[in-house]
Amino acid sequence: MDCKTAREYLLEQAEGKSTPAGEHVSSCASCTKEVESLRATLAMLDEWKAPEPSPYFDQRLQVRLREQRQKAPAGIFGWLRRPAFAVGFAALLVAGVALFRAAPNGHQGTALATVHRASAVADLQSLDKNEDLYANFDLLDDLPSPDAQQQVEQ
Repeated sequence: MDCKTAREYLLEQAEGKSTPAGEHVSSCASCTKEVESLRATLAMLDEWKAPEPSPYFDQRLQVRLREQRQKAPAGIFGWLRRPAFAVGFAALLVAGVALFRAAPNGHQGTALATVHRASAVADLQSLDKNEDLYANFDLLDDLPSPDAQQQVEQ
């Protein structure tokens, strides 16, 4: 076994477990030194004790949490309390409405609605001016349709 493969078992070896790398560690000075270093580290970790928090730790933590909650915007639209976001959102909203109303193919566009109104008024005025001409269109109803003419020709 080589050192690279034995390194996978060094921690278990340091804990005192029997591993396939046991023979290599006993014959290799580098691996033996590494196992000794791991044992020293594990011994130090066993002696170490976590410090106890101060008696007022929980109270100070609760106070800081309350302060942070008061600073943080509440709710879904809480971010609107920040002026930069509110102004940006308002600008996007105005730009979107302006683009929608100016769209040439939108049904809600003011320019298109004006064209439709002007078109309808122009049609009515045309009917009034050409009333005599349109009155004689009843004669056209008596003519055969183009489909009927094609059938006769075939």
